[in-house]
Amino acid sequence: MKKSAFLFCFLVLLYNQNLMSGSILSSRGLGMDFEHPNTRAMGMGGFSIADIDPFTISKTNPASLFTHDMSRMSVYYFNQNNFYKDQINGSAFSQYSNFDGFNFIVPLQANFGFALGLTPLTKMDYILSFENSIDSYTYTKSVKGNGGLNSFDFSWYCSYKHIISLGLTGRYIFGNLNTTWRVDYDNATFISTKDYFSTNTYGYNYKIGIILKPLSSLTLGAVYSPQVKLDNKTSITYTVTDSTHEYNGSVRYPGSYGIGISFIIQKIGLIGIDYLFTEWESLLINKQKPDYMNNVNKFSIGFESASSNDPLDAYFRQIRYRLGFCHQPYLALDPEENQILESWVSFGLGLPLKGRSAEINIAVNYGKRGSLDKNGLYENLLRISLSLSIGEKWFQRRY
Repeated sequence: MKKSAFLFCFLVLLYNQNLMSGSILSSRGLGMDFEHPNTRAMGMGGFSIADIDPFTISKTNPASLFTHDMSRMSVYYFNQNNFYKDQINGSAFSQYSNFDGFNFIVPLQANFGFALGLTPLTKMDYILSFENSIDSYTYTKSVKGNGGLNSFDFSWYCSYKHIISLGLTGRYIFGNLNTTWRVDYDNATFISTKDYFSTNTYGYNYKIGIILKPLSSLTLGAVYSPQVKLDNKTSITYTVTDSTHEYNGSVRYPGSYGIGISFIIQKIGLIGIDYLFTEWESLLINKQKPDYMNNVNKFSIGFESASSNDPLDAYFRQIRYRLGFCHQPYLALDPEENQILESWVSFGLGLPLKGRSAEINIAVNYGKRGSLDKNGLYENLLRISLSLSIGEKWFQRRY
């Protein structure tokens, strides 16, 4: 009961964190790709496809869940600070801080079980505005967008002697994207206007994963998720005519696939490498292709130091230390159709609690996106991810 109460308080704290704007790049398509792996993986540059760990729940590869021998729940907090600069408007700062989903796993047998999870997929959060004039009358045009897509996941996994493991995740994708167009005049001669667009998107998809362990120190992993057609309903409200119109449409959400490999080096730790491809160029919204979309090839490399599982050892020896690096292009091109490249370095800690039945994970990522000379914009980003994981033995007789 103490664990459950603590976890509930932690969830409430994270859920009530507020949103304070985001990147102007999130105005493209369905918004910014916001499907982060768990905090442990973020401390290792995002490496997660071939990562198996009995103390953290994988968001990336459902086949890796076979290592869990107790029921476990994890909740995540995410904070991002964006330092933006361009050649026209100078510089700006924005911050995002929010609850970043949860995962829950129940191993029914030694090699079989299921898991649930809620994961953000995309995030749109931006404001654009500029002033202009008609004769001597000035006005301000502005566009504001917010919202995003989420995925509720239900996963099954099974393993054969911990040599090969298969996983299947069913995904219900849902979310809302809102856009407001305004024209505000500083003179009563003209009427200010505001048009409001609200789009609800929903549908189903799946993800499959596989883990192979030909050697105790070697792990291979792969994941695949196909393109999927989602339904949407758009409501448009015009303030000038005081009217609302509704339209039905569709979204073709991109597919992805990835491979990974990890090695365990005795007394040193874990080293892993990932490659993940996402076909953002295939995105269609109401059968229209958004301009300047770009396929994403993501490369990640991560390291985790060896740690002791003996609760009698010194605490600093039980802590897991992580480092990582990630490189990828952004999912959209600049107006000159140049890629916007981004790179990340990361550091993380795994802090065991009560003999690893609970664990706190911390990850700090520093990244750079874009180039003033090549793209006309530049972003420095600082991400902080925090997760709490609590595990208990279920389905055991206590008498």
